[in-house]
Amino acid sequence: MALQRHQSDTRGVIFMLKKSSALLLAVLFLFCGCSKTQNSGEQYRFATGSTSGTYYTFGNYMAAIWDKYADCDTEILSTTGSVENLNMLADGDADFGIAQNDILYYALNGKEMFAEKKLKGISVVAALYAKTVQVVVPAESEVTAIGGLAGKIVAVGESGTATEAAARAILEAHGISYDDITVKYQNFSEASDAMAKGTVDAAFVVSALPSAGVLDYIETHDIRLLSMTSVASAELTEGYPFFSYATVTADVYGTDISCATLSIETLLVCRSDLSGDEVENVLAGLFENLDELASAHVKGSEINAETAYSSKVGTYHNGAKRYFG
Repeated sequence: MALQRHQSDTRGVIFMLKKSSALLLAVLFLFCGCSKTQNSGEQYRFATGSTSGTYYTFGNYMAAIWDKYADCDTEILSTTGSVENLNMLADGDADFGIAQNDILYYALNGKEMFAEKKLKGISVVAALYAKTVQVVVPAESEVTAIGGLAGKIVAVGESGTATEAAARAILEAHGISYDDITVKYQNFSEASDAMAKGTVDAAFVVSALPSAGVLDYIETHDIRLLSMTSVASAELTEGYPFFSYATVTADVYGTDISCATLSIETLLVCRSDLSGDEVENVLAGLFENLDELASAHVKGSEINAETAYSSKVGTYHNGAKRYFG
């Protein structure tokens, strides 16, 4: 079995403790040393995500730090995520935002969910952390490669989302079109329920590692992850600037082997018409105090100045060029 039951039980206890500890840390962090105060400097609106999601929590930590050290006052805006955040920036309803680099690529080039509305006036501030593509199948599945999904029932994410766009591109790179499979437009929560019932054969998920949804699923089910071929990965990284090579190591989910896959980046973006001094000031407040961010949120430990200035999508704001340059 890919994951022994006593290991699963222990992982479940640890995961619940981690979630409880994270909640306690969030309360202490926001109401103690980095509590939000009314500062005398610039005021900003920061578009993040849903109140139950990573973007919202992580955005609160980021803003608390740059407010503290850069003398700003930032209002955290709860949104539905990357697509809404970019629209708000383009419309002038937000000053900073969090967005996936693939969504930014589609927005700036008028593709996929932005086919009818190409966006302008958005700049990159910093690359933050990676989100990884995972193709999940039951451990007992006869499918051993993505190319073997032909004729199967595949959950590709909700229609019109970044996950669905990534799934379509990845399948096509492995010689499979939607005509070759039965497509289910389901998020991973829905797809995992269907996999448990045997009505879905495979599911795509794009998330930071480890995925909370996958961790929940392996509490009661064993899984495997399907690797991408080197040929398909090369084609995708050459054709789509937002994809990067990635590996899901076996220890992440207790699988038998590691998985070769691709990742995308989570970006901090802003209105292009913010001044260079403003953006540079915010970056200084954040990046010169990354130890506080790392202590507040696990993803904070993945951020550093070298990778922050590595985005292949979009144009960096002049303030970011000055800071990182």
